[in-house]
Order: sequence, then C-alpha cells, then structure tokens
Amino acid sequence: MPVIVWILLIAGILCTLFPGRIAAGFGGNRALRRVLLVFGGGVLLICLFTLILDIL
Repeated sequence: MPVIVWILLIAGILCTLFPGRIAAGFGGNRALRRVLLVFGGGVLLICLFTLILDIL
C-alpha cells in the first residue's frame, strides 16, 4: 500500500473529525468548515475504495 494513501487517509479522518477546530484556527469561517467536511469525506471515500480494491 503506498504511503500517500495512508497520509491522505489520516488527513481525511482529521478533517472529518475536527472541522470546527481547524476552521477556528483560520478565523472560524463557516464556508471553510464545509469545505473541510467535503474534502474529508471525499478523501475517506476514495482511500477506502482504494484499500478495498487492494485487498481484493
């Protein structure tokens, strides 16, 4: 499994779990919070798909 997949997976998990804290660090913008949630969800979906295909 490539290292970049694990790095993106960890980044996606962090963005999905802590969007409020990350956005607060950059001024608390609600739009940034939404972007982080969409980014995190998309990265998680793509990385999990990649992991499942790697197992099969």
